[in-house]
Amino acid sequence: MFTFLQVICEISLEIRSLDKEVRKWPMFQGLEAELKDINASVMAVRDLQNPAVQDRHWIELMRDTGREIEINNDTTLADLLSLNLHKFEEEVREIVSKASNEQKIERDLEKIDQTWRDMNFEYEKHDRTGLQLPKATEELTTTLEEIQVKILEMLANRDNSFSISKINFWHNTLSTTDQVLTLWFETQRVWCGLESIFVLCDDIKSQLPEDTQLFLQHDAEFKQLIEEIRNKPKVIDATTQRKELYTELQAIRDGFTVCEKALADYLETKRLVFPRFYFVSQVDLMDIVSNGKVPAKVMRHLSKLFDSVCDLVFSDDEADKNTAVRIIAKVMILLLASY
Repeated sequence: MFTFLQVICEISLEIRSLDKEVRKWPMFQGLEAELKDINASVMAVRDLQNPAVQDRHWIELMRDTGREIEINNDTTLADLLSLNLHKFEEEVREIVSKASNEQKIERDLEKIDQTWRDMNFEYEKHDRTGLQLPKATEELTTTLEEIQVKILEMLANRDNSFSISKINFWHNTLSTTDQVLTLWFETQRVWCGLESIFVLCDDIKSQLPEDTQLFLQHDAEFKQLIEEIRNKPKVIDATTQRKELYTELQAIRDGFTVCEKALADYLETKRLVFPRFYFVSQVDLMDIVSNGKVPAKVMRHLSKLFDSVCDLVFSDDEADKNTAVRIIAKVMILLLASY
């Protein structure tokens, strides 16, 4: 191909070196125009050698040119030149560009398919129940966001028609996955905050009996979903195989919202009784209330309630182990540190 182009170039240079009078001859002008057309056609053929150009693109090109030839290993340059490609330079450029874009989209879709085929949940153990909870890892979050952006770019690409069904599949699939994961991790976060309070705190149970029952109902439902998602480690399978999952999660989240509201109102009564609770956040106060019978777990909040208190020393007597016998003040710590 390049040798043929070189020959055309050499002939063109040679005839241009002819006398000016010769250039006025119709024969010269006809030859020059013919060489120009052949050169344009050969350049078009070279562009069409792009590996991205498939049979469907040749069919489209032949439809544009109005001529048909067989494209196979026996196709000759003469066959290709018979398409008069010099008359369809713009069409050739469009088709080659389209083929390249389609190839890129296909390769990107293959990568997306491979990425999600290999994307599994990571799990972390819930301290109190021992349940394996899916983690919202940075890899999962970032991958989902980046691929959704890439899918939107494909949808906006004017050359997406060949792969549009696959693009739509991944657009719908990842939209569902995104919605389910967002709701799941939000529900899981709330459940982790409420679980020990409504299950272990007798005060809450007695003061909020209806809300406790509501929580326990949704708690059982959510634990079933946790087991379900644990048995489906692949993210796509877990989030898209059951269409009812999102609706079930939403119902659980709505129930937890009612429990959260009731608990917030209850905690406000605690603050009114002991105003120093206003010094701590809602999360810290829930932690204090839920661990009220385990002083060791409450100690980390002590300095937030009493600025000068660093720690408490509890009785060595097993029967009286939750009774504080001595206060360690921050001033004492500072004095000891100065020596």
